[in-house]
Amino acid sequence: MPVAGPTCSDVLRHRVHALAARFGWTITVDVFASLCNRVVPRYFSAFSESDAEAVDALSVIDWNCSVCPVCGLVHREPLFAFPPASLLRRFLAKAEAEGIRAVIIVPFSITSPFWRRLLEASLPVDDRGSPFVHLRDLSELLVSPEHYRGTSLAMFAADFSRLRPHQADLFVPGCGQEGAPRERPRLGSPQDQAEGLRIRRVVGQPGL
Repeated sequence: MPVAGPTCSDVLRHRVHALAARFGWTITVDVFASLCNRVVPRYFSAFSESDAEAVDALSVIDWNCSVCPVCGLVHREPLFAFPPASLLRRFLAKAEAEGIRAVIIVPFSITSPFWRRLLEASLPVDDRGSPFVHLRDLSELLVSPEHYRGTSLAMFAADFSRLRPHQADLFVPGCGQEGAPRERPRLGSPQDQAEGLRIRRVVGQPGL
């Protein structure tokens, strides 16, 4: 279990999905997970697992959107992330650069450099305008909490597209199938993939 990372209990899973639903999100991908602790069917793993959509989340070209294999259109991806502490800095850099929306669980540490950046991207988690949920009872919220070194956690709903000017949201609303498991994505953005397919057709090569 320590190798796989923290595992959310059923109680915490429910709270994660409830927070996403507050903003009309349906989480489609668990960014840092394994088969034994994913919170949704689609997940990125640190290891080469047969069901993982990608190996090494930070190597995935675009976290913010993907081409739906059912309808063929580009949907925005609401994510779940419980990143390892060692990857928090890199996670936030990519999250900001790509303007993702996500429910994020991190150590409760208001003096850490990542805290301010999460506060800037956070959406109110309750009617009082609180920027995060303080998760105190880890024995209720984590499976095998003794493997987790921290004493409490914080859960944010973050929209990093709020932090910088960005293009209009041109993504197509979800079709209802965007959360279904799929094969590991090809490298490149959806536009790169479409262009590569067009070129292969022109030169008479089959799609990869």
